[in-house]
Amino acid sequence: MDRQDDNLIAARRLAACSVIVVVYSLVLTAGLFMRLQARAWGFVLGAGEKAALVSSMVAHGIVCMLALGLFLWSRRIEHAHPVAPKLVLAAMPVLLFASVDGVLKVLFRPPAVHPSFYVPHPTRDWAFRPGSVGTYLGQPMRINAHGLPGPDVPYEKADDEYRLLFLGDSVAAGFGVPEADCFVRRIPTMWRASGAPDTITVVNGSVVSYSPWQQVDLLRSEGWRYDPDVIVHVFCLNDYVEKFHLVRFGGYASGPYEFISPLLVRSGWYWALHAMRAPYRLGHRHSRDELLDRYAIARLIDESDTPVFEDAWRITFENMSELVAIARRLQRPFVIVCFPYSVQIGPAAVERPAPQARLAEFASAHSVPFLDLLPVFRDYARDHQLTAEELFLDSCHPSAIGHGIAATAIHAFLVEHGLVPDSSGSGGE
Repeated sequence: MDRQDDNLIAARRLAACSVIVVVYSLVLTAGLFMRLQARAWGFVLGAGEKAALVSSMVAHGIVCMLALGLFLWSRRIEHAHPVAPKLVLAAMPVLLFASVDGVLKVLFRPPAVHPSFYVPHPTRDWAFRPGSVGTYLGQPMRINAHGLPGPDVPYEKADDEYRLLFLGDSVAAGFGVPEADCFVRRIPTMWRASGAPDTITVVNGSVVSYSPWQQVDLLRSEGWRYDPDVIVHVFCLNDYVEKFHLVRFGGYASGPYEFISPLLVRSGWYWALHAMRAPYRLGHRHSRDELLDRYAIARLIDESDTPVFEDAWRITFENMSELVAIARRLQRPFVIVCFPYSVQIGPAAVERPAPQARLAEFASAHSVPFLDLLPVFRDYARDHQLTAEELFLDSCHPSAIGHGIAATAIHAFLVEHGLVPDSSGSGGE
């Protein structure tokens, strides 16, 4: 076989592979794009899933254009160096491996967190890394020297200072919005605008994916040191069930992300293998998919009184009882604020007894002021003709508009209950 025949065979193989790659990439990119458009069909995508979809679409779009260029190049039979198309053909398995990695990343939804913001914790499993500064979901974020979101706040309190301590998860931490837009930061501004003294400080003791069992530990070991005048517990519906995804509760995860190298965190192959091996870990009762289905928020909303959630209610209320007890030992007011999920907002949301009713019963039994933001969000959406997608970034994290709604309602609630500093700088307890 002469050199020209060798070139011709290599060129035809390259052309065939290029056509296959182009078709494969076009079909896959179209499928990913349609998945990304799920928001228009009523589905709310998480930030991690959206990021994985976009990155996978971009990667496959680039591969498609490169493959099309290779196909056009292959039409020129008289290649001076037949080794070039052979090298390209050899690279095809690598491209396929990378392509499947991108698809797996979408299917298994890696956590949308930045590993540099977290460190392992001996009693709470994970915590914010003190002093971290960077970009989190496209927004600047800073962690202070004590490992809490926002500016540094010393433990020692000035004589005329009035402090609020917020305990929560990613909702109160300001997940996905600028720090200034977070409701925790807006409330002091509202107080000052209403004529209150300029001695109000907020301590944001909120960490991504924290549940009440972790907030008990944080308040007991750290939060009380700030000498707060009011303790505000920011509750989200996933606080009932999120704990069951953790290894210590029989789940598959050790936190909002695995403490592994950044390369593995970005690998779809890793997350696929991680999900497959999870059911075989010692002590696990359910696989990842079983847990996601068993403790889905949609099921909690629709079936909150079924036996499957009894453990969730029991553990959650035991933990919250501890929070109330600690606050009373500190002789400080304790307030519960409950955020809704996006599926509970809008004309399509069914008016049914929600999990918030169980939380309201708990608050009433313990004589704790309770603010349910579900009717607040529903009324605002109806009065301003807004959709749930405009009030939320995903299923549970408020947009800047949502944070503004929450800040206004919480501020008014605290004023109503006399939990604001008066002209002398002391709170009305």
